[in-house]
Amino acid sequence: AILAEARTLPLCSPHPFELAGESGMQIASEPAMDRASVSVEVPVQRFAAQKTVLAGLLGGCSYSVWSFKVRGGHRAVVGLGPRTILAGLFCSAMSGGYHWWNALQLQRQADALERFQRSADTFKVLAIDAGAPPLPTEEFDRATGQNALEANEQLFEQLRREDRASKMERRR
Repeated sequence: AILAEARTLPLCSPHPFELAGESGMQIASEPAMDRASVSVEVPVQRFAAQKTVLAGLLGGCSYSVWSFKVRGGHRAVVGLGPRTILAGLFCSAMSGGYHWWNALQLQRQADALERFQRSADTFKVLAIDAGAPPLPTEEFDRATGQNALEANEQLFEQLRREDRASKMERRR
């Protein structure tokens, strides 16, 4: 949902990517370019700036109400303005920092996806959904030089023995 409603802000990075509606991120397939001349767009949540401003207003107002209630009387009004502004700026900074951090995480994921797509032809990659076909054991055995089923059975037997030994040790 964040990707579908994202807008972009410029940031220098070595990998270009673009956002593609409901389908999520789509890597731009451009020929090799000079990395210094590439400008990347960082995806930012929709209305992130407005949310940041509202967080500042809410934080400032909340601090003002809390301070007035706790201090009471004339003491509450003295210096309330600057303290309220600082509280609002702090809340805005926290909200803006969160949105920027989230955008950087999306950029890192897009970079990782691009690296994965560039190297996908090197690896035999299977889908990770429930409909993925199982890896043929004969092909795996030939590639590794050992029988996977026997190796798994030996490993599980070793784990069972270690579990039994640790349980016996605890009972003593």
